[in-house]
Amino acid sequence: MMSYAAANTAISEEAIAIYISSGSVDGGGSALIKKLGGVFYKDIIFISESNESVNYPGYVIAPKTMLEKSQQGWKKNNWLLT
Repeated sequence: MMSYAAANTAISEEAIAIYISSGSVDGGGSALIKKLGGVFYKDIIFISESNESVNYPGYVIAPKTMLEKSQQGWKKNNWLLT
């Protein structure tokens, strides 16, 4: 449900990518994003409003891909998307 909602929001906001933290434990968000087709990057650089850069590991996925994979999961379980 969350991946479907996040993908729809990202698409409506015209985002080009969704970032998901790799987390400190295997599982959770990282396990889900792997199943949805996210790609792991060791050093993603974020630039703050004060122009400082910080590197974080995490997963990146295109909103369209996330939406399609989420819909496939819903249909596989015979859930209705409304």
